[in-house]
Amino acid sequence: MKNVFKKTFKIIIICFALILSSCEKELYEQSIIKNKSSKTEMLRGKEAEKVALRLKKILGSQNSLSSNEFARTISLNIGNISYDEILKIIDTYGKENYTLKIELPEETDLKFANLVLQEKDAYTTIKLIEYNMTEQFAQEFKQHKDITRFKGTIKFTPIFSDNPCPEPEVIVHVLDIPSNNASNTGNSGYIVPGSGGVSPATPGINIYFFLTLVTIQIPSYSGSGDNTGIGNIICPPSYHYDPAVRDCVPNTTVNKIQIYNPTVQPIESEQPCSPETEIGILIPLDDCSKDFLNELDDEQQAWMYQQQSNNASFYWEILNYVAEDESGCSTEKNRIAKKLLAEQKKGGKIDFENKIIIDSSFVANQKAMCVYNKMRNINAFNKALAPFETETPVAFLKLMTEDMGNNGRAVTEPPLDSLNIITIKINNNTISNDGINYQANLLLAQTIIHEVIHAELYRKIMIAIGNGSYSADPDVVRTALASSEFDVLSEYYRLGNDWPHSYMADHMRNTIARVTEEFATSLPITTPSQYYKTLAWRGLMHYGTVTSWTQIVGSNPSLPSSTAIDIEQTIYNYETTHANENCQ
Repeated sequence: MKNVFKKTFKIIIICFALILSSCEKELYEQSIIKNKSSKTEMLRGKEAEKVALRLKKILGSQNSLSSNEFARTISLNIGNISYDEILKIIDTYGKENYTLKIELPEETDLKFANLVLQEKDAYTTIKLIEYNMTEQFAQEFKQHKDITRFKGTIKFTPIFSDNPCPEPEVIVHVLDIPSNNASNTGNSGYIVPGSGGVSPATPGINIYFFLTLVTIQIPSYSGSGDNTGIGNIICPPSYHYDPAVRDCVPNTTVNKIQIYNPTVQPIESEQPCSPETEIGILIPLDDCSKDFLNELDDEQQAWMYQQQSNNASFYWEILNYVAEDESGCSTEKNRIAKKLLAEQKKGGKIDFENKIIIDSSFVANQKAMCVYNKMRNINAFNKALAPFETETPVAFLKLMTEDMGNNGRAVTEPPLDSLNIITIKINNNTISNDGINYQANLLLAQTIIHEVIHAELYRKIMIAIGNGSYSADPDVVRTALASSEFDVLSEYYRLGNDWPHSYMADHMRNTIARVTEEFATSLPITTPSQYYKTLAWRGLMHYGTVTSWTQIVGSNPSLPSSTAIDIEQTIYNYETTHANENCQ
């Protein structure tokens, strides 16, 4: 799965000093062990609001405060604080550290900041942490979102403190950080002593930093049909099933850096001072994501906030979709994203990886969703489209169900709306042999793949036309295909209305056979067996319009006359033997 979301990243930073004596080395090693018992939690909703109210109470006399129902912000004289989500870390000494996003007036593409509220016993500290990236790292970070490679300056500025612990202003100059694939720590690095290091505002402090990445993943497991309503779900790699949102959600990855101050001596646990702690970083959303959220009406913003509070994967995925790419922010993407939001809001689902809108009617059909999830587990959609050597699809598909009586198993409609959405309708008639209920699971998967290939042919026409939209004018399509990289399609287009089936019969049967065999066996298939190649003729046996089939059954057949009968009998036997089967 692609994955890799441009969202508010939850990163825990631990900055720690390196001391050269054997005694100090032992203390360093002990601190590593202690860090394993720290606790991390992302607060949202009411829990986050409680922390914001404590912050407001402490700083209220010094700042002008206000909040917005949907944005969840507090306005301070140093900047606007968001409490949509707050990263809470309880370190090994019991200190509670809360990290909030803060938007500074002078924030740029090279700079972002967090506000950290630290509480231990009856003492409180609030500090501003500013992250100034080098131009080179800012470009790398924009593309990869890897904060462990940070290069630039980190500035710690105390805002408030009522405890006796030293809280100096510290500026850390972070240089190139070489990788170190140490076991259980991921990528790590350090500041080279004597090459920048730390510039403390208070003399006498000499700290060097070592950055470490620790990955915490929640194991994937199957949700049962009892609590999902859509059969057993095997989530893709790096995802797990969350019964709270009844969906697969990303695993959690946390990056840690320990702060260790050799000038602070460990004292009794009831005292506030400790030689080490852990704080968090919340990286802000990109400007395109912010623009999209600001364009939503109050009802949409409230719904999106609820998705964020529930940590629903849709929230992060849609922001990743609208986030800036090489072409910058896109008004067209925002228009489509609003459509995706509306579909999700009314009970549908969005498969961002395959650019498929799953309509609420499809989601409500247990068998259809069960088959769809099995197809995702074997990466069926990418494999079906692999022969096209396609780049990122230019249009979303929409899967829905509709009662079509005895008028076929499915139909794919061209993208005639302004959003260029290609709609695939699957027949859900409950008594027809064309309906979802009657179709074998394998053959329903084959039907969906068949229609997805139809949709991909529409996408290729859109690319050939070149203006990002579809045309129903045959002359426009014919001319566009003939002068494009898809000129082979223009020859098929001349065959008439059934040209897609002729193309599939000649070029896609092996692909259809491979995907359906993988669906049946759950094994990777390179060369499909003859049995599945035979089943792949289903939906393509159109005499007179599909050239390859006509050659088999015509007056001058290209193969023995029994071939067509064998193909038809094999498909009929499978259809009847597996009719009306359930999907588990």
